[in-house]
Amino acid sequence: TMYTSRPEETDSSPCISADGTNICEVNYSVCATNAFPMNTKLYVDGLGECIVKDRMNSRYTNAIDWYAKMDLGRALSFGRQKLLVVEL
Repeated sequence: TMYTSRPEETDSSPCISADGTNICEVNYSVCATNAFPMNTKLYVDGLGECIVKDRMNSRYTNAIDWYAKMDLGRALSFGRQKLLVVEL
């Protein structure tokens, strides 16, 4: 899945990830997951590389959420997909 920094999807600090990074200002792709440690570099088939900087709700134990910045249309059109993920 994908997520954005829209306040409706986050808390009172929508640009600050779980590890304290301001993800609204980084120049690399960010992802959220509970399946890998923070700062792990992942390759997601069809999307490219991302760095784990955020966490998902604890009920998601085997999922990746790709950060789409503020692009709600991209996140919605992406939907939920099953893609190959490789730790780099």
